[in-house]
Amino acid sequence: MEEVRAFKRSLESCEASVGILRNTVVPGMSEQEALTILLKESICRGGEYPETRLLTSGPRTNPWFQETNDRVINNGDLLSFDTDLIGPMGLYNDMSRSWVVGDAKPTDQQRRLYEI
Repeated sequence: MEEVRAFKRSLESCEASVGILRNTVVPGMSEQEALTILLKESICRGGEYPETRLLTSGPRTNPWFQETNDRVINNGDLLSFDTDLIGPMGLYNDMSRSWVVGDAKPTDQQRRLYEI
């Protein structure tokens, strides 16, 4: 039962960190700045460290598995990432998320890519 509570706490920490990122990332921010938000929020909730740096935007979202760099995120860019966070008590959280940054509507191509 303790393991279940520990895992639940770790997942809740990760989900909260992703939520803060979602509400904070804006056009004009670099990928590195966005990743910093995710990592800071995780650590503030008892997380330990990231296993990877897989947060990319725009044309860098494909092919997958590129590391975060200093690319500036534009309005309407797709932002994609794996959390890959070692959360509280050393438990691993691997969630993949994608969304469109800013106030632009997703393009038909972005919708197709998201479905895939």
